[in-house]
Parts: sequence; structure tokens; C-alpha cells
Amino acid sequence: MGLNMSYTSKAILFAVLVVIGVVFLAVGLHSGEKAEEDKLDKEYKEAFDEFAKKEKAFNKRRKKRLDKFMEAQEEERKRKGIPKKEKDVCPWGPPSEDQV
Repeated sequence: MGLNMSYTSKAILFAVLVVIGVVFLAVGLHSGEKAEEDKLDKEYKEAFDEFAKKEKAFNKRRKKRLDKFMEAQEEERKRKGIPKKEKDVCPWGPPSEDQV
């Protein structure tokens, strides 16, 4: 290639070089954005894991309190001699074939 190329060839070469430059620029910007997104994703994951750990501990404490309350209620019921409540049962039986 030399300076004695036609004007059309020079224009095509220039256009190809511009397209290649734009592609490299786009790929570079995209990879920078991807790295930033990965960093944010990692931060969000760490924050979520920390929140989940705190929520699990809170639920564990709440369950212990509920269990203590239920146990105290059961002891109070036994102390007062209140019979254990039967589970609710439907007073109606299943429909017979005649009713269907």
C-alpha cells in the first residue's frame, strides 16, 4: 500500500479503521461496566448474606420466646386442670350417595 491508492480505496480503508476503533472502544467500555457491575453484585450479595444471617438469628430468638410462652401456657393449663382442647372437627360427615 502506498500513497498512490485511489480515493475510493482510501475512503474504504478509513471506514474500516473507524469501525474497528469503534468496536474496540465499545468492547473496552462494556468490560469496564461489567467489572463495575460485578463489584456492585458482590457488595449486594455480601449485604444480603449479612441481612439473612441477622434475620435467621432474630427468628431463632423469636422461636425460643414462643416455645417458652407455649410451655408456660401448657404448664398453666395443667396446673389449673383445664383439659387439653380437642382439634376442631367438622360436625358434618361426608355426603352420602343419595345426597349427591
